[in-house]
Amino acid sequence: MKVAVDMLHQHSVSKGGGIGRYADDLIAGLVRHGRGDQYLPVAPGPRPFHPVGWANHLKRFITVERPDIFLLPSPFEWQRPLPRRGALGACKLAAVLYDLIPLRFPDTYLGNAKRQRWYYNTIALLRDCDLILANSEATRQDAVHLAGMDSSRIAVIYGIVDDRFAPGPVDRGLLAHLGITGEYALYVGALKDPRKNLSHLLEAFAAARASLATRPQLVIVSKESLRHLPVRAGLSPGDVIVTGPLPDDGLIHLYRGASFLAHPSLWEGLGLTVLEAMACGTPVLTSATSSLLEVASGSAELVDPGSVASIAGAMTTLWCDPQRCAELRTNGLERVQAFRWAPVAGRASAALRSCVGLSAE
Repeated sequence: MKVAVDMLHQHSVSKGGGIGRYADDLIAGLVRHGRGDQYLPVAPGPRPFHPVGWANHLKRFITVERPDIFLLPSPFEWQRPLPRRGALGACKLAAVLYDLIPLRFPDTYLGNAKRQRWYYNTIALLRDCDLILANSEATRQDAVHLAGMDSSRIAVIYGIVDDRFAPGPVDRGLLAHLGITGEYALYVGALKDPRKNLSHLLEAFAAARASLATRPQLVIVSKESLRHLPVRAGLSPGDVIVTGPLPDDGLIHLYRGASFLAHPSLWEGLGLTVLEAMACGTPVLTSATSSLLEVASGSAELVDPGSVASIAGAMTTLWCDPQRCAELRTNGLERVQAFRWAPVAGRASAALRSCVGLSAE
């Protein structure tokens, strides 16, 4: 099987983010999986955001290389011209689907008419794909019920957690450099996206902290800056630390050193940070919603993300009940094995091969 792989995510805002990391890990996993299949990177070309330039570049590539299938690891690239089926000839089209959150919260994410038009055009392309690789059953369900996609063309492959995310020693010097003085809960993700529920997390942290004899911190790893929310939640400077972006090596040490990961998101397509924390042997607090329930059930302290009291109660439990934390560490390490590169790449490879009429074995 010869697979052409669109690499635009490495040249866009997706690079280094959750989707960019997922795409790179999936591609690397497929290559490692082997089976004699070829994976050919399709570089963006000289004019990646010009419709005619992109179409001509892709058509030349397809004509010369004659791949069996063209894979879009990141189909939702803002301002990227979409591939036209006519340019692909007999080549099949596949895409990875991470979530359909804008369809669940259109007022939040689709208020701009230009963005709305682009998003719905991309949805139309996905409906026309021969294969969709969904990162969770929750995403597959949304694809069918919110976007009208054909369920028979959707394969759930889940997400890959890099092997570097594993239990190990903690770099205490790094923690001290960041201003971490003792126990801490960890949050990894966006600050300005209301879906991430940061305001409820800060309120819950303030409430839980007030009930404890110790004075733990909340450490936030994000590319964005945080100004007024901690004060509104009744917290002081030093109670909440925002590290800014960190390379994976630094992030791994923060996962390992944390009392727990706090991820009370309103909705996710997968929840990669939950899996990364589990892989590092860190207890997880997350929401009993969407893919988070699917991924973490039995391996995390589940909360109602709409209830500050529910989040605060779970935080108190994880700071006060070492037996519960030990149970979550054990269950999480076992659960995350299904999300390592070999099983995920195996599922993706089988789906791609089946799509082009080859044996999945």
